Amino acid sequence: CALGSAGLAFLYSGDMIAFIVTVICSLIGYFGRTLSVRFGCNEYVGIAIGGFAAMVSAYGFYSHIEQASLVYVLVCCTLFMIPGVPLINSVIDTINNHILSGITRAIRTILIVGSMTLGMAMALYFNPMPAFSFVDIKPYVLSIEQIIGSFTAAASFAVLFNAPVRLLVSIGIGGVLCVFTRNLLAVEFGFSIPGATFVGAAVMSVIYVKVSTWLKTSSTIIIVPSAIALMPGILYYRFLFDMLHINSLSESGLLHMVQSGVTGILTIVSIAVGVAIPNVLAQKYFKARKERRIQQHLATRHINDSQ
Repeated sequence: CALGSAGLAFLYSGDMIAFIVTVICSLIGYFGRTLSVRFGCNEYVGIAIGGFAAMVSAYGFYSHIEQASLVYVLVCCTLFMIPGVPLINSVIDTINNHILSGITRAIRTILIVGSMTLGMAMALYFNPMPAFSFVDIKPYVLSIEQIIGSFTAAASFAVLFNAPVRLLVSIGIGGVLCVFTRNLLAVEFGFSIPGATFVGAAVMSVIYVKVSTWLKTSSTIIIVPSAIALMPGILYYRFLFDMLHINSLSESGLLHMVQSGVTGILTIVSIAVGVAIPNVLAQKYFKARKERRIQQHLATRHINDSQ
């Protein structure tokens, strides 16, 4: 959890100090959530407590250490609680016409993100609101930090999804592939974040459909965790956090709130479609190939019977 959140802080242009502090604050939030659940608290109450603990510790570092990069700690210390896999799967289920399953996963995602945001809002209620609501996560340059951050985030979060240890390096490389593709298109060719995200997820997914056969595993096990590095979790809880303070927002703040929500939704749909399309095409190809083999076997059988 801690390494995954810190990897995202590094990915969003944080430095090594922000990386280390994010590890510490994420650990505090993780243990706060885990202990509350073990003491019998409701799951969503535990998430709110975890978000509160992580944000209080992050704000403590932010207010007592004069380091501009620590704003990324505030942004990323709770991202380990973002339900990336259910969110992606809810869109994939909806695309594949499994409406009930998609709605169920979407509602659970909203409850988790809402609980996390409530805990963060409680932590910041009595403190001056930091400027993390306007942190720009769009890349403007390509850097080695982005590669390190995306690899760390994808491989670390894959542990939470019970991915086999032997696949963690491959999942980390998949995270680097999709994030680097997205950033390259955004920086060099001026793509929007949702458009670049779609291409990054699709390129990684197409390649990893074949890689999964070499690794002798299901493509979903390595494709979905790899795409987690593309998750716009910041945009989602920024949107909900601004909604909690909507009465104090200016016109520009209200515009940023709507922009965060719309961009986040479009990015999630882009990830899900990019991940799903290659699998759908592969399934149609394998189904057509299977039908051809059946027809060939039937034709061979009729010839043998006639002889």
